[in-house]
Parts: sequence; structure tokens; C-alpha cells
Amino acid sequence: MLDTHNDQPDYARTPDVPAPENNRYGKRITLADAGSPLATQALYINDKPTVATNPNRNKQHGFYFNADNCIGCHACESACSEKNDLPPHLAFRSVGYVEGGSWPDYHRLNLSMACNHCDDPVCLTGCPTRAYTKFAEYGAVLQDPDICFGCGYCTWVCPYNAPQLDPVAGHVQKCNMCVDRLEVGLKPACAAACLAGALDFGIIETRPDNRDQLEVTIPGFPDPALRAPISVSSRRARCRANSPALTPPRCAMSATNTLPVNIRSRYANRARRAHGIYASCVRARILWWCLLWCLRP
Repeated sequence: MLDTHNDQPDYARTPDVPAPENNRYGKRITLADAGSPLATQALYINDKPTVATNPNRNKQHGFYFNADNCIGCHACESACSEKNDLPPHLAFRSVGYVEGGSWPDYHRLNLSMACNHCDDPVCLTGCPTRAYTKFAEYGAVLQDPDICFGCGYCTWVCPYNAPQLDPVAGHVQKCNMCVDRLEVGLKPACAAACLAGALDFGIIETRPDNRDQLEVTIPGFPDPALRAPISVSSRRARCRANSPALTPPRCAMSATNTLPVNIRSRYANRARRAHGIYASCVRARILWWCLLWCLRP
């Protein structure tokens, strides 16, 4: 496990703030009660059976992204790659953009995207080898590359392109929420490295300091109610509050200034592809078991 660094700045530490009982989807934020056996289990980071004393260890955490502050410097992407020792062809976190409109009403905003550690992760339901697990610790969705055999189904169904298929190693890897850092009270490497304060981390449904809203909709992506992603975003000037069921009660911004309908996104193809591929993945799993049956000894 990581050694505790007492010299870390305050912005690199996980906040200890009060959180509501349920999230906007009606699910509990506390994933394991104090008396539950899950609350006292260790993550065995670096084979050490140490249980962290973080009081919010069993609450759902998530990323917070403020598009107003993002300058597209890729510091979060670089910090993630360095922390996880990733090869050049993989990136657990990717910085892209969303743009739309026509001159003079043209808008473009940067977007930092990684695994959202969903309440109901589609990568978990789409994996034929059960390599994914939704943990009670921080609500992290973790993947075991030793179980994965590289079929790539999870990469097809995830609308956020979080699982990364490594063609060299022959298996999938993804963001692990830096649970080793969380166990010692530090934010994930990407959030701690953000230069402009655009990327933050904490208990879901709680706002970082100097933030105005909590919004989950992203232009060009599927309806977040389908899989309940945990990351939230902010866009002060253009709050997309056109869906009452998804509008956060603490979003005090006007819904009139929205992004144009004719948006273009670096991630748009992934989002459109994910709509039809989830059903295709179910059919593919059936074909997979048929293949196993045909190849049985």
C-alpha cells in the first residue's frame, strides 16, 4: 500500500463532507453498513491485508468535472498513465472535446473522460468471464486482467470507452479509481494533477468548493439513467437541464442556454455505437456458449 504522505497539499486529499442517503437514481450512497462483513474487508493492495480507516470508505465516490475550467492540458491523462505505468497505446483517461453550432453561434468545450464506476456497470453484465466486480469500497468497478481473455465485449458495450483492450498483452485493462491512493486519503492521480481545478473527486452527490451544479448529462452520449454513471459535470453558462427527471435539485443555472443540437464530438461514434452493441453483446454471449458447446471434448 502507498505510504502516507503528510506533505501532500489539501487539494490532493479526499474531502470528508456530509452526503445524502440516496443518489439521484434512488440508490443508497452507503454501499455497506457498519455491521456488514463487507465493511471490514481489505482490498489486499500489494498483498497487504490492511483495512483503511477512511470514514467514507464504503460510500460511493465519483469524479467531478467542470468544463468551464478545463484548458485541455492533458495533465490528468499524463498523471494517470504515469501512475498506472501504461504503454503508449493505452489511456485509462482521455481528454477530448464536444463542439457544435455554426458561426457565430459556435461552442466547444473540453471533456476529460474515464471510467464512471456506474451504479449498474454494463461492462460487468457484458463480461463472459466475470472479470469485473463492483466493490463496496468507494463503489469502484475493478477488473481482473488475470481472468480476462481479451474477447473485448466490455469495450464494445461501454459508452464511455473506459475498458481498454491491450493487443500486446491480450487482455483488457481500465481505470481502477486509484483505490491504493484512496486507502491513504488521497484523491486519484488524475484529480490531484489537474492544473485548472476542472477535475475533482469525492463522495457522489456532494459538490466541491466553488461549484454551482451537479449534472450528469453529456451531449452526444446515451441517457445517463440507463446505467447511472457516477461522474458529474458542470457547465455554468450552458446547463443542460432539459430533462426534468435528470435535473439535479441543486442546479441553480438557467436551462435556456444549451449546447446546439447539431453537436459533434470526438466520442460521438462511441456513444452511438454503444446503443446497438449492448443488445449485440447479449447475442454474442449466446454465440460464445454455443461455441464452447461445439468445442467441448
